[in-house]
Amino acid sequence: MLLKPYSTSWKITYLEFLMQSYFLKLPEMGPKKVNIKGINKINEANLKGYKSIEEDQLINRNFEAMKFSKTLINSESEHAKRLLQNRTTEEDDDNEIVIQKYNMNDYGAIFTIELFDILWLYEVKNGDLTEDLDIIKDTMTFGEHNKELTTFEEALEFFGNYLENPAKKELLEKAIEGLNKSLEGYKENPFAYFCLGLIYHRPTDNYDLVKAEECFLNAEKHAVDNENKIFAAYIEFMLGWIYYIRGDIDKAIKVTLKSLSKDEIILSETYYNLAKYYAIKKDAVNSIKYLDIIVMNADNFYTLKADIDDDFASIRDELEKYFVHLRDDARKAVDNALNEYGISLKVNIDVNDNDISEQSNDEGIE
Repeated sequence: MLLKPYSTSWKITYLEFLMQSYFLKLPEMGPKKVNIKGINKINEANLKGYKSIEEDQLINRNFEAMKFSKTLINSESEHAKRLLQNRTTEEDDDNEIVIQKYNMNDYGAIFTIELFDILWLYEVKNGDLTEDLDIIKDTMTFGEHNKELTTFEEALEFFGNYLENPAKKELLEKAIEGLNKSLEGYKENPFAYFCLGLIYHRPTDNYDLVKAEECFLNAEKHAVDNENKIFAAYIEFMLGWIYYIRGDIDKAIKVTLKSLSKDEIILSETYYNLAKYYAIKKDAVNSIKYLDIIVMNADNFYTLKADIDDDFASIRDELEKYFVHLRDDARKAVDNALNEYGISLKVNIDVNDNDISEQSNDEGIE
């Protein structure tokens, strides 16, 4: 599964985009992308005055619908599709897809922003952020804020349950209430602020990117104060995305670079977003620089993701040259490996007699 990335150049609002793009948090398997029936059910529960949409009104973001550069994919599109599907399992034929993994960095190019809150919650409980959360819990316990800690943990559970059942808006309301109540008694918990920021980022009646930014900024401040380095990198990734949505690309680049300075390997999508932001500014050098880092070190399917991302349109020619470079380097690598075994796949065609004569003399052939 590879979804066309969101672009602010589209003729829809960001909220409208989110309203068409839902994943459910599954308790044991991983996130599931919902179909049109699920989209309407969730939106009806979360948005007042929502009117159901039909299948043909959805943005077509599926891999099968994309037209890729011939440099990347020609007759091998089915092979590429099979490789991408190794990361997912088809649950049924009704456009519902279950993703096998929860770890955020395992996703590579198939990561999409709609997955962030589900994956963040997993990282909090079972991954890279668990240690940072434990530090906050210890601080609250030693400071005799056990009541606020209990309220916060209950709110996280409500939020997790909501992500499993997003048609149950009452679970989200309980999460919001608990997070705010916890912060009333202990204002230094970056996880509570960040969770609220994610809630304000979701397509519900609570959607408010201004409030989301405010929560993320509070989360960043307290994460830095508590030396929660990895968590701060996650926060700044989301701040960069908020600024991108608003059209403040310079600010998006600045804060995303801050994220990398705190942890260079925590989230490969950080590099992709930098490539995306620089492309919008028509800075092909920096855009391809960051794209190349993740293609070479994380996931070569990021080439496909950039190829179909409308934000790379302004550096299309430079991007195509980069694809050609990658293709030629791949061919050289294959040739060199075969040459070690005395095998050559090079074939000369359309060669005239003079060329043959010169070639024969060069190679010592009589």
